[in-house]
Amino acid sequence: MKNKVWDILKNQKEIYTEEGQKNIEQLHDAIVRIFEKVNKNDMMIFYEGMCASIFPTMYILDEYLKDV
Repeated sequence: MKNKVWDILKNQKEIYTEEGQKNIEQLHDAIVRIFEKVNKNDMMIFYEGMCASIFPTMYILDEYLKDV
């Protein structure tokens, strides 16, 4: 079954190894699950943080993921 991520990343599947394709598909599926649970306004704040302030955003995520 084709993962929907390849409809988003048109013609890019071939640039990834088989393992890389699996990782991209897992990332897509995780993002979909997050969107199903989180307010879209919060996701926009997160997205804008990723775009404008990647390092502080990563440090914050790292702090909350330490025990995972």
